[in-house]
Amino acid sequence: MHLEPSGDPDQAAGLLPMSPRATVVIPTHNHGPTLLYSGRSALNQTVEDLELFIVGDGVTGETRAAAQELAAEDERVRFFDNPKGLRLGETHRHAALQEARGEVVCYLSDDDLWLPEHVETMLRFLQEADFAGAMQVVITPEGRLKPTSGDLSLSHYRELLLSRPRGVNRVPLSSGAHTMEMYRRLPHGWRTSPPEAATDLYMWQQFLSIPDCRAVSTARPTVLQFPSPQRKDWTEEERIAELETWSRKAADPAWRQGFVYEVLDRSVRGRAAHVARLERRARDYEEQLRDHAAELGDLKEKHLRLRTHHQRYKQQIEGSRSWKLAQAISRLSNLARKTLRRGS
Repeated sequence: MHLEPSGDPDQAAGLLPMSPRATVVIPTHNHGPTLLYSGRSALNQTVEDLELFIVGDGVTGETRAAAQELAAEDERVRFFDNPKGLRLGETHRHAALQEARGEVVCYLSDDDLWLPEHVETMLRFLQEADFAGAMQVVITPEGRLKPTSGDLSLSHYRELLLSRPRGVNRVPLSSGAHTMEMYRRLPHGWRTSPPEAATDLYMWQQFLSIPDCRAVSTARPTVLQFPSPQRKDWTEEERIAELETWSRKAADPAWRQGFVYEVLDRSVRGRAAHVARLERRARDYEEQLRDHAAELGDLKEKHLRLRTHHQRYKQQIEGSRSWKLAQAISRLSNLARKTLRRGS
């Protein structure tokens, strides 16, 4: 894959603003007004120097209206109104990135939300890395928080994502970010994913398959995820009401501070519980090993006893008159057979 950096002679001459620090990509198809909430969460970042690409994939009229509304509200927004592509329109994302001017690219689903510090956090981590996964918090339909995290700098988590074809994806689309420099090094970039593969994971595997790709995970929650499969029976009004509620919360600095503490507390407690489970499992294995060692010791003793008995019986048999007579008869029989063969 070859991707040329965008170049504009007017910009080089200082007639246009300098390139933004980040490009945000929101792929969209038919979620309609939820796009307004995700898009505004991307625009309301502490890093204002960004561009937002809304990449349409055969959008519905309602989704198109939402994208156009965002573009009318903020000049940093560009709407790519593409026809429906294969699968989830992944190739549209690649085409849009050919016009990206940001030094890093962050992705956001059209029904998720970012906290205002998300892009700032990803920029900081990507100064020393090529690919980054943000810590996300899944919001259940009941409103419960389910923090999900990992550490891509550890081989264990990297291998989880690379296990093909499905892998274990700890980096949903809204959590993924990478440098444009690394994207240009990929063999393909965004491409149509196989039916059995998750589109975002299929993309991340390209990064992680490159041995010198520096991958990291953030430890501060900045992504609120509202999985659509868990809300498939919800009405549009219910989804909008949920996003409206959480958008108001995310805009409140005091709430965000308490939220971060709560999530980190849950994560620490969860990891402590996980370590405790591993320790109990290790103790159980140690007990099983001791039991097996004891059983093995008993078997060795039985083997030695049987071997001793065997040797004793063998000596008794070989010292008996019957054994000696049988040996003599065997020798005579062999001698007779040899004599007969020579005579014939």
